[in-house]
Amino acid sequence: MIFVNINNTFADLFFIIGILGICVIWVTISMYKEATEKQKTQVKSDQNADIGMLQEKYQELMDRNIKLAEEISRLRFENSYLSNQTYSSDLKSDSEFQKNLKDLIILSHPDKHGGHDRAMRITQWLLQLRK
Repeated sequence: MIFVNINNTFADLFFIIGILGICVIWVTISMYKEATEKQKTQVKSDQNADIGMLQEKYQELMDRNIKLAEEISRLRFENSYLSNQTYSSDLKSDSEFQKNLKDLIILSHPDKHGGHDRAMRITQWLLQLRK
């Protein structure tokens, strides 16, 4: 009878150890799943932060691009204006050009060239250059 009780005690002990082993495995798996979920959440959060930062940087660059395009447009206009002003004033002050201006207007007049657009444009330009 003593042997029967010892065997039952060992069986009970092994059963309890088995149950404890299963509990340890279950807790370990649960902790691993929780850590994995936290890591996934952290990765998603980092990715969202990176995307937000990239979107802000993109917007800053687009704003800068618009400002630079406006500046280029303004400078082109200013360059064109100054070029025309300098060129026109040089021609207006050139006495030889002024002596020949009437002849140039007559020679380029659209009536002499069948109303051609180029003749009309050049004649208008020459008329603007008169003193």
